[in-house]
Amino acid sequence: MTNPFDDLVRRYPPDKYNLLLPRYIDGELPAGTKFSVREIRLTPTKGGDGYEEIYRAEGSLALNKVALDKIAAAAGISWVRVQRTDDESDPHYCTVVVRGRVTDLDGMPREVEDIRTYDLRDDGADAKKMKPGQLGRARTYITGHATSRAKNRVIANILAMKRSYSAAELALPFIVPKLVPDSRDPDVKRMMLANMMGGAAAIFGQAPAEPVTRTPSPSPVPESEDAQPVGGKLPEGSQDGAVGWTPAPSASDERSLGERLQGVWDSLRGTMSGDDFREWIQFNTGKGTRGELTPADIKVLEQAANDIVTGRAAS
Repeated sequence: MTNPFDDLVRRYPPDKYNLLLPRYIDGELPAGTKFSVREIRLTPTKGGDGYEEIYRAEGSLALNKVALDKIAAAAGISWVRVQRTDDESDPHYCTVVVRGRVTDLDGMPREVEDIRTYDLRDDGADAKKMKPGQLGRARTYITGHATSRAKNRVIANILAMKRSYSAAELALPFIVPKLVPDSRDPDVKRMMLANMMGGAAAIFGQAPAEPVTRTPSPSPVPESEDAQPVGGKLPEGSQDGAVGWTPAPSASDERSLGERLQGVWDSLRGTMSGDDFREWIQFNTGKGTRGELTPADIKVLEQAANDIVTGRAAS
């Protein structure tokens, strides 16, 4: 039997593609899986999102955060740790630790961690490299800059990417293979259909059961004929003299996290598959497919989904 990895290398020769294959595996793919190949083309000028993807550094060309984020999303990299570790006593000095996780093409998870110190003090190493006018802005967003630089290095390490490229190399598309379910397998097909039909509930599992809120007993109906039941009004269709009581809305009446997540999935259903939806959530929240999403995470996803839908409607 032909090694699928050899086939991949033959299909994407180095003179035509930048194949990101960090680990060669001499064997078969895990049962029920196949390769999904994502092709990413970068541009040295501003792309459709308005950001440049390539910059010049020390006489060579390198990929910036925008380009690396695209490649990381295609590879399914998720962030399991993003933490500032210095004591934050100096506003111009920051150390951040990030850890990224990816599922290799043999089906095994792998994690890579990196530490980035960003020294923007007057005599700091990073401050000395900056042009006039750059330092003030960099200091304002020091934590974000340090985090981005650490993530960039983790992405490059996970995918065994070079730190710099020639213009000819960057003119070639990047090929990012990823392990995905193989729908030709009957069992896998049933699981994929369950995900499609069940939406977010199938992808993330059922939301935790809402706590049961007991409705207090209504106060006795007064003897007066025109008196209304305490706590609310008579329900429609009730007979004269029947006891009716409508409790005031409580916190349990609000939509659950599961319902809100389902709403996000419904709004994006026509733009991505269930597998892409999982990646999108990991990319926006750093949580795994079965990570516990907080209300803050859901709010981030709702805003991101709204941006996508609004952009789609405007285009």
